[in-house]
Amino acid sequence: MPSGIAHVGELLPRLRAAIEAGELTIPVMPETAIRVREAADDPATTGRDMARILEADPALAARVLRLANSALYAGRTEIKDLTHAIVRLGSSTVVSLVVGAAGQEVFRSQAPEAAAILHDAWTRSIYAAAIASLLSDRFYIPREEGLIAGLLHAAGEPILLQLVEDLVERGDIERPDPADLRDLLAELAPEAGVRLLEAWDIPGPVVAAIAHQRDPAGADEVDRHRAAMVALAATGGAGFLAGKQPHELVGELLDHRGNDILGLDQLTIGSLLEKAVEHGREMARAFSS
Repeated sequence: MPSGIAHVGELLPRLRAAIEAGELTIPVMPETAIRVREAADDPATTGRDMARILEADPALAARVLRLANSALYAGRTEIKDLTHAIVRLGSSTVVSLVVGAAGQEVFRSQAPEAAAILHDAWTRSIYAAAIASLLSDRFYIPREEGLIAGLLHAAGEPILLQLVEDLVERGDIERPDPADLRDLLAELAPEAGVRLLEAWDIPGPVVAAIAHQRDPAGADEVDRHRAAMVALAATGGAGFLAGKQPHELVGELLDHRGNDILGLDQLTIGSLLEKAVEHGREMARAFSS
């Protein structure tokens, strides 16, 4: 039976111990995502080969087409053929999109309170992905790294919510109130997320960036810029979720600990945020069902 565990300070060590003990329920990556990633790793794979895999999942194929025709990647003509869409995007971006779509499925719950939290988390992640992609372009990091890092930076939240629910049902802890729950997610989600990312074999630089998003300066030097990008993108995504306009977020990102590493000026941040609004909308459309 629980012994009055209800506050963040008391729950943190219990949940952290559960994470370290492997008590998280880690979702399995969908078969289509595995096959797409394996195909992308094979130099002999053609766009048509990858299209055949995606055609088995019409919803996923539709997402690829929408992204290829979005403002992020669109050329002068609309693409209606899946193979052409894959060629336009490139196999690395298609893999990021497919893995991101797999991540989107993790952000679902039948419980109303959890569903509301996860809806907000996914919306933040969409805009974080838009910001991280733009930052990737600026710092000569592959755009697909920024895309997947933004989409999955909060992936620890749904599996941490499930852990809390499991511990409550077992009688190990009392159910935290909503405010405490959100504080717990903010503190522990990166640790939980790393377990999911490692299980899904996400590239090491992306995992390191997400792991250190709360303290980019604490990352190894080789990962520091990526961690700072994710930290900045996460804050911007949260700001857009809260309804803030780009000009209202400039000062916050300018003074952000991540920007101590990136060194962006006010005009650059303002321009980036303006682009991120439209890119985020386009990305939301691409990931819509």
